[in-house]
Amino acid sequence: MEMGYFVKGFLIVLGVVLFAVDLVALAKRKIDSSFSVVWGVLAVVLVLLGSVLSFGVLSQYMSWQAVIFITLGVTALLFSLYKIIQYISELTSRNQELVIQVSLLNEESRQMKEALRKLQEQQGEQESRP
Repeated sequence: MEMGYFVKGFLIVLGVVLFAVDLVALAKRKIDSSFSVVWGVLAVVLVLLGSVLSFGVLSQYMSWQAVIFITLGVTALLFSLYKIIQYISELTSRNQELVIQVSLLNEESRQMKEALRKLQEQQGEQESRP
């Protein structure tokens, strides 16, 4: 197999797999929609690069070992970055949930202070009566 075809196939397969992983993560709400769009566009770009560009002269400049090393490195880098983005999305959603909980607790605290103030006023009125 010629090295150029290997690189083309790698880019296309990587783009398709990245797009599929992105869709599944979005469906399971493991990634934020804004991040998902970026990864979807990156996946489409990878497929287009693999389809359009010609890597025929690559064998003149690189050995098979170097190409395999680079493809494995690129794959590991992309999926590591994707996992980091998933963690960021998860932390963002947890942060939003905590903000909602704090808001509810603040409202509950305000209501309790108001009720306490009313009770103290009622108690003060009852003590002032003979």
